[in-house]
Amino acid sequence: MSDMSDKEKRSVLLVDDDKHLMKLLTFLFVGNGFDVESAGNGIEALEVLKSKTPDVIILDLMMPGMDGYEFLTRIKKDGLLRDIQVIVLSALSSSTTKGKVLSLGAYDYFEKPFKSSVLVRKAIEAIENKETE
Repeated sequence: MSDMSDKEKRSVLLVDDDKHLMKLLTFLFVGNGFDVESAGNGIEALEVLKSKTPDVIILDLMMPGMDGYEFLTRIKKDGLLRDIQVIVLSALSSSTTKGKVLSLGAYDYFEKPFKSSVLVRKAIEAIENKETE
């Protein structure tokens, strides 16, 4: 693992409509040295992506406005955004859901509830795997 200066700080975009979970995830990622942006749904997330390109996105599936499936589909079709690693974090628990999000281009899939240390480790792994491609 390389040492990261402030200039090279890892960044994450959290996309979820659950305000309590967003506070927890923000605390978790800031505590692990990430710059954090957040959005309450896919529409807000696309707005954030107009001005910032995070290293990784943590994405819920069930949200108002634009759900995670639509958001994931849109960014994976966008030449400027498709290389951002996306980790889906959802209460939906089925192999069908996991298969669908992975086929849409997600890096990984976590069911809620999740282990915070495993999620952070997976986010760092996703960034490092992208850097070595």
